[in-house]
Parts: sequence; C-alpha cells; structure tokens
Amino acid sequence: MLRSSQPRTRSSRTRALTSTTLVAAVTTAATATFLLTPVQEARASGLDAPVIGHEQSSPSARDSAGVYWNPGQLGFLERPEVIFGGALVIPVISYQRYQYGPYQTADSLHYTQQSAINAGAIDPSRVQTHEKVSSSFPIAATGNLFFAVPVIKDRLTIGGGVYAPSAVILKMPKDGPQRFQVQEAMILAGKPTLSLAVKAADFLSFGAGVSYVLGFAELSKVQDFAAVDVLGDGLENLGQPNDFGADAPTEVRELDTLARPLSIKNAWSHMVTFNAGIAAQPTKRFGINLAYEHSTPMKFKGDVAVDMVSVYGHDDTTFFTDDLAGQGVKFPRQVNGDVVLEFMLPKRLTLGAAFDINEKYRLDGFVQMSFYGQVQSFDVTMTSPDLVQEPLGLGETAVVALKRDWNHTVWAEGAFRMRITDRLLGSGSFGYMSPVSPDSTVDLASIDGHRLLGALGLGFEVNEKWTVYGDARFQGILPRLVTTSEYDLGNGIYRLFIATLGLHARKRF
Repeated sequence: MLRSSQPRTRSSRTRALTSTTLVAAVTTAATATFLLTPVQEARASGLDAPVIGHEQSSPSARDSAGVYWNPGQLGFLERPEVIFGGALVIPVISYQRYQYGPYQTADSLHYTQQSAINAGAIDPSRVQTHEKVSSSFPIAATGNLFFAVPVIKDRLTIGGGVYAPSAVILKMPKDGPQRFQVQEAMILAGKPTLSLAVKAADFLSFGAGVSYVLGFAELSKVQDFAAVDVLGDGLENLGQPNDFGADAPTEVRELDTLARPLSIKNAWSHMVTFNAGIAAQPTKRFGINLAYEHSTPMKFKGDVAVDMVSVYGHDDTTFFTDDLAGQGVKFPRQVNGDVVLEFMLPKRLTLGAAFDINEKYRLDGFVQMSFYGQVQSFDVTMTSPDLVQEPLGLGETAVVALKRDWNHTVWAEGAFRMRITDRLLGSGSFGYMSPVSPDSTVDLASIDGHRLLGALGLGFEVNEKWTVYGDARFQGILPRLVTTSEYDLGNGIYRLFIATLGLHARKRF
C-alpha cells in the first residue's frame, strides 16, 4: 500500500484521483522493476554468468581471478601475478508480445469492465500477436584487473581486483508494444575488491574479500497509471465505480489518457559486501572448493521525471494537470523528484571440484545456489515538492513495496581443460542456469528463462612470465513463451542470446 509521509484520512483519499499519488506509485514500480537488474550483477536478467577473468578461471583455478571466484585459491599461489584484459558483450534480445485479454479502444476512458464498457467499446484489433521488436546498439565493453602477492611465503597472500559484472545498453522502439515494460536502458556495474588468503596447511587454504559495489542505471518507459491502486481508490471515493488499480483487468489498461512517459536518470548505488572461500587439495589429483558471497543491502538513489501532459511524447492532455482543479488539486506539467530503491541481494553458495586425469587433462566444475527466493519485494521511496498536496494529506515523501515472487536459482557448469602442446592450453565448458522470474512477473526489463551456457578458450604461454588468453563464451535462453503473465502484461515470446569475446594476459613475477 502506498503510504504518505503524513497521516491520511478516508476523506482525504476521496480526492486521491491525483497525479501526485499516482506518480509516486508509478515511479517506484518502474524504478524497482528496472534497477534491480544492474545491481545484482545482472544475475536475474539477460547478462547473467558474466565473464570474469579468462576461460581457464573457475572456483578451482589457482590464479588471481580467485578474488572473484574463490579467494581461498589465492593461498596456493607461489609467485606474485597480475591478470588483466577485457571483453566485448554482444547481446541479441527480442520480444514478440501476445495480447490475449479484451481491451477497450485506446483513446477511450471507461472505468469498469462491466457497467461502463459495452461490446461496442471493446476493440477486437487489440487482441493480437504483435511484430517482433529487437534491441539496437547492443554491444558493450567490459574489463577486469586482478593481482595477487604472497607476502609471507606459503602462508599469507594479499589479492585484489576491479571487475565489471555487467554492462549493457538496451534501446527498443519508443512506440513498440514493449513500451510499458522498457524503451531504453543503460546498466553499468563495477566491483573493486580486496582479498586476503591464509594457507593453513599444504592441502588447505582459507580466503576472504571485501568489495565496494558501485552501480549506475538509467531508464525510460511508458507508465500505465490505470495499474495504480490510488487511482481506483480515488474514483471509488468520488462515487465512480471502477476497476483501476494493481489488479485492474485488461479492459481498463493501456489507455492513452492514463499513459505517461517516465524517465529515471543518474541512479547510483554504493554498498559494501564480502565473500569468503575454502580451497582444499586432499589428494594430488583431486581438489574441492567452497565459496560464499554474502547478501548485500542495496540502495539506489536517482532522479525521476514524469511528463504529465504527453502521451508517448506527443498529443497533450490535461487530465492530470487541469481536470482535477475543481477538487482543489492541480499538478505541474512535469513532476520531478528523487527516488531511493532499497532491497537485499541474496547470498550465494558455490561448490566446486577438480580432477587431474593426468598431466595433460583436467576436469572441473561447480554448482552455485543463489537464494533469490528471499526477494519477495523491495521498497522504494520518492521525495519531491511536487508531491505536497494538502487536500490529500500528502507530504513530500511516498513509499511503496513492490512484490516480485522470485525463485532460488541453480547454476551448474562443467569444463574440460587440456595442455595441447608445451605452450598451448585449451578449454571448453558447458552449463545450465535455472530461471529466477516466474511466468507471472517476467518482462523485458528482467528477461529470463532456462539458460544454456558454453565456452571455448585458448591460452598461449609466451614465456615463463607471460601467458595470453583468448576465449569466446555463449549463452542464451530457450525461446520462452509466456501465456500466464499477470493481467496480460508480459505475455509473448522472449529470446536472448549473448556472445562474449575476451582477451586477457597473465604475468607472473
């Protein structure tokens, strides 16, 4: 439920048919739906399973990329080293919307699905399969740097790294059928980390790291105000029966009069978290590893603007600015404010193992459990002088909780490593990741599904100090047909394929 910063009486809600309260709910919903993607390393969205380090890196690999994969591995390093490089991320994202429910004509404004909408007002052409839309300008660059320095031989190692778990630019048609989900988006994330590892015995090492999590995001979309509870409550209190609100049927959704462009700019998040790991080598050929990443409270702060007079950026309407003046409420043509999004990133647990078949061949793999089921909702706060409406009892602040109903996820991946020649290394891997979003809540802003992953990599040892790695990683969801999205919001076919081409170098000192 939307809460004002001031007490709210039933009589004040009689005049709640205002864009102020609507803007608060709209803004928070849009912010929460979108901004979750970058902060959690895109693991609930299209850029999951990021390439960190090179293809030979894993929870079982003894290199400085263990800062990310498993800091326990740093204790086994005998020489200082640095790994650096980058990758191009090339996503191919498309969506074909299906509309199954009945809709009234977009330029009308009937409040209820029964008493006010007759058969003649229902537009049969809106029940359709839309043309497929795709993202343009999809290529993004990412990079990482890791180092490790043994400071006490065979006992203590210091490591660190700077890496980008996600980087994407999404640009969809502004007037496309997906406009109520997302039009444009920019997502960037960075994670500087400092680690320490202790080798407790010849076969056992413990490590831990502290990370500063920096996130940035921007978004534009069209918000359907008919899906906001306060609009329906306000009309009811004015004596007008209606079906507006979060559970509004399709008959009253996506009307031109109640659709407004919304944009979120300069949204930044600054938080601290930690990870830890254990690396054990019980036999000469077999190793087992356990890594843990702690849950992280995140807080994004950004600017929001809602154009209260334009429909998709054109065709001015005065519904929110002048039509309510008789009720003592009048709003600016554009509402500007600050938005704060708060939620908890779930903890992750990774179990890895490796087996050396002989001096040339090695098998390794891991299983990671991410506890996204803990994320049922997140809280968002909007603050703006434009929210102050004394007739409504509204102050400058409004808060909303957005329900998500996510699932725990499993990421399983196996790899085959080989020494092709004295200097040439090869690697291939294959994996699977389960979806986090149920059909009821999935949308283009958090595209997700059953995901298959594969990679090929080569490493060339130039000399005893330098090794160069080149790799290609591919991932994609199985085409996902959604027919049970709540209120027909996200039904359709989702497709996602991501290619990542990386080049890294490793120097040992």
